[in-house]
Amino acid sequence: MNYKMTTLEDITLREFKAGKTSVERALLVISGLETEEAISSYHRKLDFIQNDFERSCPERAGDYQTAKSLFDYLWETKPKRYNSDFLLAKVIDNQLDEDKDKTVGNCVGLTSLYSVLGVRLRLDLSVLANNDHILTLLSCNNQEIAVENTGRYKFDFELKSRYKKADLIVLLASAFNSRGVVKYDLGDLDGALRDYNRTIEFGPDYASAFNNRGIVKYDLSDLDGALRDYNQAIELKPDYVSAFYKRGIVKHDLSDFDGALRDYNQAIELKPDYASAFYNRGIVKYDLSDFEGALADYNRAIELKPDLVLAKQNKERLLDSRPKPWYKKIFKR
Repeated sequence: MNYKMTTLEDITLREFKAGKTSVERALLVISGLETEEAISSYHRKLDFIQNDFERSCPERAGDYQTAKSLFDYLWETKPKRYNSDFLLAKVIDNQLDEDKDKTVGNCVGLTSLYSVLGVRLRLDLSVLANNDHILTLLSCNNQEIAVENTGRYKFDFELKSRYKKADLIVLLASAFNSRGVVKYDLGDLDGALRDYNRTIEFGPDYASAFNNRGIVKYDLSDLDGALRDYNQAIELKPDYVSAFYKRGIVKHDLSDFDGALRDYNQAIELKPDYASAFYNRGIVKYDLSDFEGALADYNRAIELKPDLVLAKQNKERLLDSRPKPWYKKIFKR
């Protein structure tokens, strides 16, 4: 009989969903902390940051001023903030590093740090998120204030991109999605799949998580599962170029040539310089016996990306495989 071990992460996430634990603890556990002692040590590190902030900014009139002072404090203590770190524990360590030039984190990590500190200060916080970015949203005085943690002068700034307001739970989804990307890049497909499942559990409208999970399922030869995930990604984000492109690959593998052609057409319409989409569309057209169309797509792919060796090889094979009158006719056009 197989028994599945229940991890601290499993327990913590169940407790979080039941409202029995905090975003702070959940983000620390997602960071890879595996013991109560380790978690307590990071709670104390956050205590230190909070206490130092309160000593540095003792006079704060209302939530707006508290939120603005916290934003300024973090930037003044670590003015070079942006790097690729997204896990809260790592971001805390970076924030506390004695090197003033030490960078801290990316949008997920910086927003997580600001948010957990803001919750400790009793600020009413949520997040704004889209497929590529996440930032903090402060509610106070019957207003909603955007807090862009990756920009020094972007407290209470005017949004120029479209975002969806969400609960702080999306911070967990963002951390899992980023962790899944790291695991995938390391070749840990099963680990990446688990993290993308978690991402979707805590962020069911997270289009990039469906796209990313589709990639893993494809690599695991689950073509039907990959197709479903790409379908969902496109439903959530109708202009999702990468999802159209990858769905085209799956449909081609499933011998749905017409469907693959439609998806590559859509990818190219959304991104006219998408060399790989032209290359793959050329393959589909070849399979549909549209040899002129295939040659045109290979040529366009090579024009856009001269080092695309596969396109050059397929073009040569295509020309070599046809009677000479045919390819001479093509070149006369």
